[in-house]
Amino acid sequence: MAAKWFGGDWDPPSHISPTSPEQLDSLMRYARGEPLPREAFPEALYVFDQKGFKKIGELFTAGSYYAVKGRLAQVLSKCNLGRGGLIPFTIYEEDKSTPIAGEFFIWNIAEQKLAFLPEQSPKIRPAGIGASIEKNKWKVHPDVQDGDIALLAAAAGPPDVWCDPRLMYSLFFSDAIVVALREAKIKTNFHLCRCRLV
Repeated sequence: MAAKWFGGDWDPPSHISPTSPEQLDSLMRYARGEPLPREAFPEALYVFDQKGFKKIGELFTAGSYYAVKGRLAQVLSKCNLGRGGLIPFTIYEEDKSTPIAGEFFIWNIAEQKLAFLPEQSPKIRPAGIGASIEKNKWKVHPDVQDGDIALLAAAAGPPDVWCDPRLMYSLFFSDAIVVALREAKIKTNFHLCRCRLV
C-alpha cells in the first residue's frame, strides 16, 4: 500500500514508504508516545499489490504508523487510550478513487509514562553504539522474558497503552488490555512480556 499525505500527492507504488525529514521527525515523536496532529498521519492509502493486501493482518502499517482493523480495532476502541485513539481513514483500490470495503483506523499512540526503572531491569542495553550512545536511552534485549523489565507500581493506572520515551521502540499495555486481547483471540503477536512492578 502507498499513502497520500495531507496537502501532498500520492506516494509512488513501493513497499518502502518514502519519508521526508518532517515525516521522520513525526515518526520519532510517535515512537516516544508524543501527541501528533491528524495531519501528521496519512490521509489515505491505496492498494497497488492486491496479493499482498489480502495477507495483511489486523495490525498493519499506514505510512510507517500502526493501523488496525477487525477485532483488534474493536478491542482497542473499548480501552482507555488517553490522548491517543483510533483515527478512521480510507483505503482505496489502485485507481485511488474506489474505496475498499471495511473499517480501517490509524492507531494514534499519544501517551507517555516515566515509569521504567533501568537499574532494576536486567535485559536492557544502551541505545546506540560507541560514541553514538544516547544518554538515558535504552533498548530491550531480544531475549527479554517475563519480569525482566521493572516499572514503578504507579504505571498500573490508566491509560491502557503508553510509551516510556527512555525505553526505545517499546509499547506498554495494561493487564486489562492484555486480557481483552486474549479473550477476543486476537492473532496478532505483540511479543508480550509481563513487567515487574516495584
